[in-house]
Amino acid sequence: MLLETPRPAPDQLLIIDDDKIIVEILTQSLTLAGYEVTSALDGEEGLALARQLRPDLVLLDVMMPKMDGYAVCRQIKRDTETRLIPVIILTALTDRDDKLRALEVGADEFIRKPPDRQELLIRIRSLLRAKRLHEQVEASYHELRRLEEARNTLTGMIVHDMRGPLTSVLGGLKLLLDKGDQLDPPARESLITGSLVSTRRLMTMVEAMLDLQRLESGQLPIRPQPVVLGRLVDESVQAVMPLLQADGVRIDVRADQPAAPVLLDHDLVTRVLNNLILNAIKFSPEGGRIGLWTQHNGRWLLVNVADQGPGVPAHYREQIFHKYAQIETGQRATGVGLGLAFCKLAVEAMRGRIWVEDIPRAGALFRVALPLVTAPEEED
Repeated sequence: MLLETPRPAPDQLLIIDDDKIIVEILTQSLTLAGYEVTSALDGEEGLALARQLRPDLVLLDVMMPKMDGYAVCRQIKRDTETRLIPVIILTALTDRDDKLRALEVGADEFIRKPPDRQELLIRIRSLLRAKRLHEQVEASYHELRRLEEARNTLTGMIVHDMRGPLTSVLGGLKLLLDKGDQLDPPARESLITGSLVSTRRLMTMVEAMLDLQRLESGQLPIRPQPVVLGRLVDESVQAVMPLLQADGVRIDVRADQPAAPVLLDHDLVTRVLNNLILNAIKFSPEGGRIGLWTQHNGRWLLVNVADQGPGVPAHYREQIFHKYAQIETGQRATGVGLGLAFCKLAVEAMRGRIWVEDIPRAGALFRVALPLVTAPEEED
């Protein structure tokens, strides 16, 4: 069964004219041309309808009771909600001053009554096309402003996140330089370990920014190679173990792996896994536990990372994978960094899928599904 593509809604035109015959003729003609037409017989009613309906275009007479066309046009163009609506002045007046006055109050076109049908339709189509282009430009501008604000917010968050590790590294190095010979070996080792942990945090942030840019531009190639899944998982956990220990978070690992090696981009999958673990550390309480386990079903390889954090509300589950994502946690907005944006791009580049679920009364569960392709056996 073929699904019908919904037709776009017809453009809505508003005729404001006290001449009922003209209104009827224009309504029939424009309806046959495919427009949806509404009409008003005086200026006050017409202005109220323009504000209520926000039509795509207004056809406006000049000489009307209660409020003339010039006043109606001026009000339409002054109102921020209706100012982009094109207005065509239709009038029997032919004096040059009348035309100038129509343009002065903001009219987009000035056509004599009775209008030539073909000319009127051409003018209407032209104004509607210009209105749509203007709306697209304005929408793009607002979207750019939104992204710019989000980027500035994220930049501030990244700088804030980097300041902590940098302060730790600088403080540790300064202490070693000033009083290193007075410290016993355990104290020196503790300072060096702390500095290394902080440096790893900084490197993770920098690598996420660089890799995200390369993935977006298509400059990070996918290089599948035979991988023993359990070994890859162990390597990923060992790489972030100092960070786990520093934050007092434990991790439980269970790798249900295929019997044979699988074809994966080792480095990219490792980075994805590391980012998911680091994200879990960030949102885990001190002394919390992270769960990491893998599954396979013959077609897909599943990687799961669960934490005991606040979880992810349903309306944020797509947004958190965006580059400039923020989520509300309690009374403040929290940036989720670039790690999850990198994970989404990397997983999709490997023809996989990533998503997040909530664990009731426990936290968030991030799941990655990658195509399961077994590496061919090497010939003797």
